[in-house]
Amino acid sequence: MGTRTRTTTTLAGGAALTTALVLLPSAAVAAPVSCANTSGGSTVCIENDPDGYRATVTPWLDLDGSTLDFNLRCANGRWFGDGGAFNAQTGYRRSYIFKVGSQGSCFARLIDRDTGQTWDTPSIVR
Repeated sequence: MGTRTRTTTTLAGGAALTTALVLLPSAAVAAPVSCANTSGGSTVCIENDPDGYRATVTPWLDLDGSTLDFNLRCANGRWFGDGGAFNAQTGYRRSYIFKVGSQGSCFARLIDRDTGQTWDTPSIVR
């Protein structure tokens, strides 16, 4: 097992600077993180949180200025909305904790309220 470390992508002087995902060995078991990428390079992830599930998006140029919204969908048939839509900014990571306890297997859905397009992460189990 390992610990995942991420850094955000930023623009500096018009040039894109990115860093790689690093997997570091760890004695402790890290919480599972499951991510999906948009075709334009943005990343949406879900991970366990002590209160439930944390959905995170790191927008890239494809989602810059878009109105985005998170939903949590679970295999038990339940789904949960978040606190409302937000405006995306390139490289500025946003997250929301769904404080719903353990619902078993769930995935995060990111919805672009401007276009109706959606992206789903792979499921995780809590």
